Amino acid sequence: MAYKDLKRGAEYKKYYYQTHKEAYRERLLKWRKENQELYHEQNFKYYWQNRYKILTKSKRRREEHRELISQKKRKHYQKHKEELLKKMRLYRESHREKRSEYGRKYRKTPTGKEVGKRNQAKRRAAKYGTSIEARLTAAEWQEIKLVYGYRCVYCGEKKKLSQDHIIPLRKGGYHVKENVVPACKRCNSSKNQKDLQEFGRGIQVVLF
Repeated sequence: MAYKDLKRGAEYKKYYYQTHKEAYRERLLKWRKENQELYHEQNFKYYWQNRYKILTKSKRRREEHRELISQKKRKHYQKHKEELLKKMRLYRESHREKRSEYGRKYRKTPTGKEVGKRNQAKRRAAKYGTSIEARLTAAEWQEIKLVYGYRCVYCGEKKKLSQDHIIPLRKGGYHVKENVVPACKRCNSSKNQKDLQEFGRGIQVVLF
């Protein structure tokens, strides 16, 4: 029965759903199963018509229930761990070329290069038995290059710069902005694992 009073009609619809929840869900699931193409088409159309509203609501919900969502995800992972790991292995095997291509493209981006440098620092620290946190960020590296005028700290030339550790990682140095200076590849390679005294070149280190 249609209500002329829209508010009253909405209240009755809500009441009906609450009192017939299980039957309503069964009918809905049955309809979806029998009309899969139509259901996906309607969902797709609704999403693009209300995309901004849906994304905003979803973002607000994640922010308001961040801890609850994290707990549910952890609980779901622990409950279905073997199944999820199996799916991930199958996906990696069936999309090997696609993932390799994506990885190659990502490593060429500024973010990918920075992540690569941090991972390299971690591997070197593990190799030399140095327990450090690779904490130098992309923004800090840009700041370091700006402070030194985009020049190699050893030869003073403007070349493609790489990160050099004043105190090498193998000698207990940290991958932080206070221990990193810009150096061209030739000077960085010459210095290698030497400290400044062994390298024989004094530099004016900027204090951050």
